[in-house]
Parts: sequence; structure tokens; C-alpha cells
Amino acid sequence: MPELPEVETIVRELRREITGKRINHCLVPRASYLRGQEAGFFIDAVTGKSIKSIYRRGKYMIWRFDEGGGILAHLGMTGKYAKIKPEEDSPKHMAARFGFEGFDLILDDARRFGRLLYFIEESEAKPLQAMGMEPFSEAFKAEYILKQFQSRKRAVKELLLDQSLIAGLGNIYASEILFRAGIHPMKAGKAVTMQDANRLIFHTRKVLEAAITHNGTTISDYQQVDGKPGNFQDLLLVYGREGDACPKCGSLIKRLVSGGRSSYYCEKCQK
Repeated sequence: MPELPEVETIVRELRREITGKRINHCLVPRASYLRGQEAGFFIDAVTGKSIKSIYRRGKYMIWRFDEGGGILAHLGMTGKYAKIKPEEDSPKHMAARFGFEGFDLILDDARRFGRLLYFIEESEAKPLQAMGMEPFSEAFKAEYILKQFQSRKRAVKELLLDQSLIAGLGNIYASEILFRAGIHPMKAGKAVTMQDANRLIFHTRKVLEAAITHNGTTISDYQQVDGKPGNFQDLLLVYGREGDACPKCGSLIKRLVSGGRSSYYCEKCQK
């Protein structure tokens, strides 16, 4: 699933491509992608609107219109945007098609776990209401980590993935952050120290900044709007590297499964 760096990369691309442009027509072939909204309502609501701004909240993209209201979009596991010529046929797994002057923007999603939602007021968008702290927020400090973690028995890896606590992190980056911070993924949240919390804050930002600089991580489906893959997969130190030598100490990278998700770690560097 695309995580914060991938979503931020796509937001920046879309910002360049469609900000200030008008949606001349829209097609949503399967209403189920709207998760309860009627296709006719969504299409009527967005057609004719001009894009004022595009930004990210957690793993969501938000399009705001000049006329008010906007679109909340999530890529799910396999969603991707692409520009095509107006005369080109839609791809097999198209979830939505937005027509702009001179080009169409396709949302393609093979597994269809993504979603689109039209909103009048952003506060009405339920997926955003319980969203946790943004990692680049000034308020994302060691004190916040301690307050959120130290009453919890859950593993620190699970807490990093909890979107109601920290917005945008996923499995890939959580493993990388914990390795760089020297924290075992199964360490209980309540055992996190101030030193641990400071390391988590520092490495969360460093890893996410580097991943955004390299346009995200492509493991399988993720690609940018221009069709190019991300490049951060070449810089991953532990994720997907079970059996490889630890880049710090030379021990073998190991994998454990918790909550149905794999964690990659070095048991010597992450006590």
C-alpha cells in the first residue's frame, strides 16, 4: 500500500498537472469505488469544478475546488494516476476518469481497495476525523510519543502503524525507522524511553524525507503519474532483506510476523 512518501510524491505531481484546471467531464464506471456515494451525485458534484489546491493528510489526497468542496482520494493497495490523451481508451482496471483541457487523468486500481469521496466541508470527511499527528508537524515531538505510547502494551511497531496516533506510516517505513532507531519492533509501547522517543522522531523524519526525495518506494505496483517507479527501494536497509547481512553489524536480517504483517530487523542492533 502506498504510504506517506508515495502519496506525497503523487500529490506534488498532480499539483503541477491539474492545479488551476477545470474538470470538464468525469466517469466512474463502478459506484462501489465511491463507498456509498452515488456515482451520479459524485459526477455532477465535481464536473465543472476548478482545482484550487491539492494536498496530503496521512495517506489521503485532498483536492479542493475554487467553488468550495473537494475530493478525498485514497490509493488503496494498487491505485495509480496517469495522464492519457482524450482519444485513448480507458485501461482495464480504471476506477475513474477526469477530463481536463488537452488530456484526461486516469485513476487505475486493479484491486479496487482505494476510494473517492466528494465532500462539501473537509470536516465532514469521516476518514480524516480520527487521523493522528502528521510526522512533519511541529507538535510531533518526543513528549507526544511518550504520551501516546507509555500507557499501551501493544508493540511499538503496531503503534507506529496506528493511523489514529501517527498519520501516514506503513509497514515498509516503520521497519526502516525502527532499525535506524535501534528499537526492536516487539518492544512494548509502555517501555519506550525518552531516548527511544527522540530517536523515533528523528529517524521518522529522516526516513520520510529521504523517501520523498527519491519519489517513494516501488515494491510491486506503485508508480508516479509519469509512469516511473520510485527509487527508495534501493536504499532500504532491512525491509524485504531477510537473510541478508545487517549493514551495521553483519548479522543476518530476520523477519517476524505480528498482526499479519512482516517486520524486518536485526536482533543484535535492535534489542
